[in-house]
Amino acid sequence: VSVSERRTKILNVHLCNSETLHHTTISKIGDSAFAIQVHSEDLLSCDDVARETRSSFHRNGVLCIRSDRPYIEEGFEAIVKRATKLEVKEQIAKTTDGETVIYGRRFQKLNQGKTLDRGRYNFFAHFHTDDSYVETPALATALYGQTLPPSGGGDTEFISMAEAWKLLPTKTRSDIENNNLRVIHGVDNRGAFPPRESPNIPTTGPLAPIARLPDVFHKIRSIHPVSHLPALYFDLDRAKTVAGMSEDEGKQFLSQLQSWSECNAPHYKHHWQPNDILIWDNRLVQHRGVGNFHKGEPRLMWRLLLRIPPRQTQTTP
Repeated sequence: VSVSERRTKILNVHLCNSETLHHTTISKIGDSAFAIQVHSEDLLSCDDVARETRSSFHRNGVLCIRSDRPYIEEGFEAIVKRATKLEVKEQIAKTTDGETVIYGRRFQKLNQGKTLDRGRYNFFAHFHTDDSYVETPALATALYGQTLPPSGGGDTEFISMAEAWKLLPTKTRSDIENNNLRVIHGVDNRGAFPPRESPNIPTTGPLAPIARLPDVFHKIRSIHPVSHLPALYFDLDRAKTVAGMSEDEGKQFLSQLQSWSECNAPHYKHHWQPNDILIWDNRLVQHRGVGNFHKGEPRLMWRLLLRIPPRQTQTTP
């Protein structure tokens, strides 16, 4: 069975234990080619479902866990670990002068509702990938809609960067591979790709150490550490240029690559339902928040960044 067939077919998993025979389905969501869904009760009931869910997730890129009940913080983290076999990443890094800094909370509660000051919302309104400005970025991100906009909306949209790589013109793929092209990422790229906004991290005060995080280099062609699928990997919210190119040449190349991906790669827009947990693989997809809800409405999300446990081998992107 080809990779594309595995990605698009519905997976029927038979579960059994000593008392009963269960039947459940891991399925793609709607007509999406790379988003799958499963119920939390299925994940908890049998190792077979959890194992197949993990495998399908790392081949596709987006996983939605449905539930009839809300989660508490510990339950959210537990079901995410069960579904992915990943661990929560501590957001710790070293500055250029060797100081160890915490650049983000382990368990994040993000109030992403629209307010009169929309600057921070705009920063995440473009397609991007999480944690790209550190040497070993989070492999995946988990989001739980703790409070959703009452009027609906607040979708999360994705593009498949694995499919974008496959669809690239042959010459572009060859240029990237033959020249081993790498993108320079930094915690603050000072608005290198307008209209994307910069985080404008202050160089004085309590956040100053974060501004001193060193630039990092990531290959444009990333090989997934679990599924070994190739994909495009870069983040214009944090990218500065391409190593070995002039700054302007590198920015133009990345802008064209991003535009091409957004126009040609498959998209999936997730319409949040109560109690949804959404997990995405940062090596395989880019994502963005969609502002299709009323100003002033809440959109409170719980977020975890995930990594492969250190005992397992990971390939640097």
